[in-house]
Amino acid sequence: MANDEPNHSSSDITLRWACISDKGRVREENEDAYQIDAEHGLFIVSDGMGGHAEGARASQIVVEDLPSILIETLGKLKSRSSKTIRKAIHKSIVQLNQKVRTEGANGGGHRNMGATLVMALRHNDRLYIANVGDSRAYLFRKNLLRQLTVDHTFIAELLEQGQIKPEETKNHPQQHVITQCVGIDSEIKPLVRSIVVKKDDRLLLCSDGLTSVVPDKKIRQIIKSQTEPQSLCKELTATANEVGGPDNITVLAVDID
Repeated sequence: MANDEPNHSSSDITLRWACISDKGRVREENEDAYQIDAEHGLFIVSDGMGGHAEGARASQIVVEDLPSILIETLGKLKSRSSKTIRKAIHKSIVQLNQKVRTEGANGGGHRNMGATLVMALRHNDRLYIANVGDSRAYLFRKNLLRQLTVDHTFIAELLEQGQIKPEETKNHPQQHVITQCVGIDSEIKPLVRSIVVKKDDRLLLCSDGLTSVVPDKKIRQIIKSQTEPQSLCKELTATANEVGGPDNITVLAVDID
């Protein structure tokens, strides 16, 4: 499924975006989901887990319910400083987590459903980034690619603690084990941060169906070579499928002009 949207302008900043969500070459169903709320400058990608029905349902709840929860929470703020917005995003994700858990506990065969989350919210001259799990956000600026999120995975923890080296991660038996996600964990600690946007910035949100098989160096090369968000999404998706497409692939690109 592909989506290509027109420009959205506000406060001298123009956003252009596109998104492709593909089931890959191995999975029978696509448990990824995404949402674009142009009016509020909100972009979301979610990767479901827990089995076909459970994963698909969890990711749909994430992308469908987070916008309304977040907009309501932001609407109650007396002031919108960077700090208060970050706190509002954190509070909204915690509330979303409880909603997914409640729906799973109420039956319907979805007791073990969960999903990752990565989101970007544009407010004035800042982008607010948040994630839970291993879906990522990248910033491409002046030919440099930087990961804005932190992987909530067992491997990432081992790397941080210095127990393994980067070259050991590829074939590690627990490379796909995540340490927190929306819906399964009773308590989550989402990463929330903000950056000042600059002209010609390019933002990429993606599920691990891309990053687990396409290294950052290759992602950077593709981002640099593609001038339009839609062609960028197509090329990244095709590259992931060319190397096997073992998982669902969702890539959402936003250009800031």
